[in-house]
Amino acid sequence: MTYDSFIKLVRKHMYVVFFEKFKNEHAPGYIERYVAKHNLLKPGFLVLNDQVHGFKRVSKNLRSLENFPIYLEFEYSENEKGEKYIEEVELYAEAKISSSLNLSDLVYLADVYNKTIIVEKVKRINDLNSESYIIYSRLGEVIQEEFMEEDLMHGCVSKSEIDLMIEVNLVSFVNFIKLMDEMLFKGKKLNTIDHLLNIF
Repeated sequence: MTYDSFIKLVRKHMYVVFFEKFKNEHAPGYIERYVAKHNLLKPGFLVLNDQVHGFKRVSKNLRSLENFPIYLEFEYSENEKGEKYIEEVELYAEAKISSSLNLSDLVYLADVYNKTIIVEKVKRINDLNSESYIIYSRLGEVIQEEFMEEDLMHGCVSKSEIDLMIEVNLVSFVNFIKLMDEMLFKGKKLNTIDHLLNIF
């Protein structure tokens, strides 16, 4: 997967708020880290007479998505031609909550998304009322499949098909976050939002 197309897809589906880059001292290559928000939190411009005058406020209905910071870290290398290729990716979001929810709904939702998402529940030993849910994307598994570069070279798969696999994982990740937000912070039951699952 080329660096430029990967970054373009990330910025298309997430609102990046922080970025840093490191040179890998133990291997040839670079590491980049991003902190992002759900794309629905991207501020829109206030435009008056074709001139930008500021940013629109985020809808109150969407503000709870702030509870799901998104973390992305990836490694890439650069060949002698200056082409950059992604080698490893880790993408996850975390939500801390102080109340319990119906786990059967969450288990069902995680099962629907199990090809692209892994969900972990973390409970603190010293604070039994506080727990976290960590949503991991399986995007790294798609990127690390060794045959992907070979298949691309032999013409078994096209660059656009690889981009589509990456985009499906990114869309699935942000959609899952939105559904979790509806359940965790808005208190909705799965049967009231199950119409959103019809895309599968």
